[in-house]
Amino acid sequence: MERSLQYNGYETVAKPLLLDAPRRWSVDIDIVRQEAGKVHVKHFSAEETLHIEEEAIASSLAFGHKIIDGKQPGIPRSQLP
Repeated sequence: MERSLQYNGYETVAKPLLLDAPRRWSVDIDIVRQEAGKVHVKHFSAEETLHIEEEAIASSLAFGHKIIDGKQPGIPRSQLP
């Protein structure tokens, strides 16, 4: 499964982490923007956890896309890098 996607001028990089008992994966994303030769990165985490790594990757990417689109409650677009 692809962990990194280009989306609306940003790169989204899924960074799920394996959590301790019970074995669950976090929903974590880095959103990356390059501008004038500089790389800007911001990390975001959701409260959701999943049992399967591939599902956590897909959820992380979807979470990042919602942030970029300004559709993630509690995370305004102004927090983007």
